[in-house]
Amino acid sequence: MNPRERVLTTLSRRIPDRVPKTMSLCPSQMARFRQETGSEDPHAYFDLEVRTVDPLPARNPADFTRYLGNVPADARVDEWGIAWIRGDFHFERMIHPLRQASCAQDAVTYPYPDLVAEARFAGYAERIAAVHQQGYAVTANCMAVGGTVFWPAYKLRGMEAILVDLVANPDFAASLLDIVTEMMAGLAHKLAGYGVRGSRSGCAQSSPQRSACAPT
Repeated sequence: MNPRERVLTTLSRRIPDRVPKTMSLCPSQMARFRQETGSEDPHAYFDLEVRTVDPLPARNPADFTRYLGNVPADARVDEWGIAWIRGDFHFERMIHPLRQASCAQDAVTYPYPDLVAEARFAGYAERIAAVHQQGYAVTANCMAVGGTVFWPAYKLRGMEAILVDLVANPDFAASLLDIVTEMMAGLAHKLAGYGVRGSRSGCAQSSPQRSACAPT
């Protein structure tokens, strides 16, 4: 079996010639990997069965100043408007842009990124085809903030706040979660058009035959 056949065989609940593998390394682990191997790509170095082929980054021109307030000069602000401040080791502290939201309308009017913008998918089909021609399965991360629905919602709002919202401010919680769900469903549909599908881990994997919610 080639690597892609191995992945597809396993996910169809049949027995492959050997167990397919993937991995994800945190920044400190990547630093150690580079030091030990001189390589930048663990999947290529260990000849793992999958290769990540992400759409291009989402570009969000929105000004998030009114949501974030003053942030440290070295903070980075991602396309969701979440500010990230570097901490100890590889950890980062977040500033949640919807932390002061109070009503459902605040969730509705927030400037979310366009995850299905055509510009993100320039040359995408060709990149996937190139990996398939090499015999590997393709995975794609649905979003940079991890997860699919709850993770981006809590990172926009704050963990404690979104949990309280579920009880004390359910209209806001429902609006935010519905919006993020619709965004992720739209992205899954878009990826499916390229033969790439969403998985429980917040990534997507490619095959020409399965639904938009199943890994391949």
